[in-house]
Amino acid sequence: MAAKNTTPGAASGGLLAFIGMSAIAGLLVTAAITPAVAVTSVAASNAVTLFDNLPGYLDVTKIPEKSTIWATKSDGTQVALASFYDQNREAVTWDQVSQFAKDAAVDGEDPRFYEHGGIDIQGTLRALLQNFTGGDVQGGSSITQQYVKNVLITLGEASAKTDAERAAAYAAATATTLDRKLKEMRYAIAIEKKFTKQQILLGYLNIAYFGGQVYGIQAASQYYFGVNASDLTLEQAASLLAIVNNPEKFRLDYPDSSKNGSANGYAANKVRRDYILDQMLNTRRSAKRSTMRQLRPRSPRASTSRSRGVRLLAMPHTSATTSPGSSRTTSTTRTLRMSTRAPRC
Repeated sequence: MAAKNTTPGAASGGLLAFIGMSAIAGLLVTAAITPAVAVTSVAASNAVTLFDNLPGYLDVTKIPEKSTIWATKSDGTQVALASFYDQNREAVTWDQVSQFAKDAAVDGEDPRFYEHGGIDIQGTLRALLQNFTGGDVQGGSSITQQYVKNVLITLGEASAKTDAERAAAYAAATATTLDRKLKEMRYAIAIEKKFTKQQILLGYLNIAYFGGQVYGIQAASQYYFGVNASDLTLEQAASLLAIVNNPEKFRLDYPDSSKNGSANGYAANKVRRDYILDQMLNTRRSAKRSTMRQLRPRSPRASTSRSRGVRLLAMPHTSATTSPGSSRTTSTTRTLRMSTRAPRC
């Protein structure tokens, strides 16, 4: 990756932003452990109070879906006549989503999703450091935070009556400001306390934006691949979850695009898709290694003999003998010898 030129002004501004967000991360760690741990610092106490006073309730149930007009045929079966929507979305249940899609979302967007409580401190600090040092711009938001942001966008746009109001609602929900980020984090922590990880991940998949007017994993599956979300293959799932990272850049319905079109095999999407596939593979490998370590039997303690090719294993062989004319039993222990050399043929 080529180095980027950074002006002194930009560097100082980035440094201040990094310091500010690092302070926020410290605040979040403090907020996460209280009230279990008493906070003795007055400044820390005030900071936690400020954070706790931010709004923590977010209605995640009022997500708009498309409306469909049905007609009943003479044999009693129903057929869809037309659908109307501002956002093409069809909510599905947990069992109606391919496991590939669930894994692709977690491994691609938030590998520590099942470990954190709504905010991935490690990922946030890594993204801040990467951005400050001139690397590729990274978001660092957890799946829960992305879910919160998408809910705020959806609710804001749903209540808007004009295009200008919708644009303003989107801008407010995505503004790069400290106030918005703190509220997003506060909402994420509150949601993690109220809902299970499964509910949060499903909500995220049902609301995620896939470009154009396509929202949710079911509508995206049908729009891009003509299948239900439950039938997505590994490659299809990774390609769809690649889109949510940057919908305009990675969407698959611009065949004439020179950067991400049919002529080059949708190259931009493929790069992100392959990254997700690699992450999924690495996660499976790590899980397999962890399982193998747990299942591996303990070897008997051994000491190596000075004689070449011989190991003395601490596996005692005990025999009992009784002396003639005596009731006393004597136990003798011999050390078994096991050769590690292959037998001669």
